[in-house]
Amino acid sequence: MKCSLPATVSYKKTGGLLVLLMTMLLSACGANHAAESRPSNGSPEQAANLPDSIVIPIEKRAHVPPFQLEGLSDDGIDSQQVNKPMFINFWATWCHYCREEMPGFNEIVKDYEDKIAVAAINLTHLDNRDTVQSYIDENQYTFPVYLDEEGEVTQDFRVLSTPTVIMLDHQGRIAYKKIGAGGEEGEKLLRLALDELIEEQSHHQEGNLE
Repeated sequence: MKCSLPATVSYKKTGGLLVLLMTMLLSACGANHAAESRPSNGSPEQAANLPDSIVIPIEKRAHVPPFQLEGLSDDGIDSQQVNKPMFINFWATWCHYCREEMPGFNEIVKDYEDKIAVAAINLTHLDNRDTVQSYIDENQYTFPVYLDEEGEVTQDFRVLSTPTVIMLDHQGRIAYKKIGAGGEEGEKLLRLALDELIEEQSHHQEGNLE
């Protein structure tokens, strides 16, 4: 389950266009919610038959452009200064499935915060900063939130729907990507992927990986 962005989305905030896009987004996000089921990528059957590795093989990983974003309540983030796995969550307050996933995301961050970098990137070019602040405060979430006010980072990562989770390895390459809500089983897969990337970095520091 996911909220799709308009195919013609503009990454600039401009009055009437933003209102139109927001209407389309809210409509797409809420459509047929009652009739939808949990996504297949989080099913117990698949979780029980996982391959030895669920992250992208090292030789097939692609680098992404470095980015800098302002933080909602801190000094911001510079991806070039990060030298450990990064857990990125692209989300918006109007996305029902994003809100559904947030408690689990918050728990993962608490469990792994000393071993990874975290970036909850809000699609602020299609959202509202004050609404984001209120949502975070009301739910007492503690993970760092960054604001993509121009939509450039969203575009660089080719995010077409929310929630989208992307994990970068310690060298800034895309090692894992999940689109849509995954529920409890999806959360287990995220933890397994993080464990793999943390172990990779440990082996790299020991000289066993490139």
